[in-house]
Amino acid sequence: YRLLPPSNSASSATDGNPATAEEGRRFLISVTGFVDMSRYGIIQLLKSIGATYTDSLRAKNTHLICKEATGKKFIRALEWRMHVISVDWLYHVVRYGYKDGCEDMFTLDETRGPVKTMTAQNRRAFTKEVRLDCDKQNPPLS
Repeated sequence: YRLLPPSNSASSATDGNPATAEEGRRFLISVTGFVDMSRYGIIQLLKSIGATYTDSLRAKNTHLICKEATGKKFIRALEWRMHVISVDWLYHVVRYGYKDGCEDMFTLDETRGPVKTMTAQNRRAFTKEVRLDCDKQNPPLS
């Protein structure tokens, strides 16, 4: 992946990026556990898909991206029943686009960290399905 300066188009953050600003508009996302450049990189990726980043976690947030399954934001996000996910979810959305329910593959749990809700075979099938959906929406140019 390559990050572009904020002045560039939001939908062109990666080559062949199927994630669009339209998809990201419905996301209000906070981040916890990441510091320095990794945090800023995540924020730029969120902007590239059109998501709204919030420094503070509020009940209206839709997602919390966590480095580890610990901390005040993590506990509060679970109480508020929002999607509590690893940063891998963001990488997945940037690469393949968003599909309802894809958070399930990247959900964090207070006792085990990432929850392995899908087998490797199911994950490959899901990724293939997302790719096919993206190909239908963005056919190759002739």
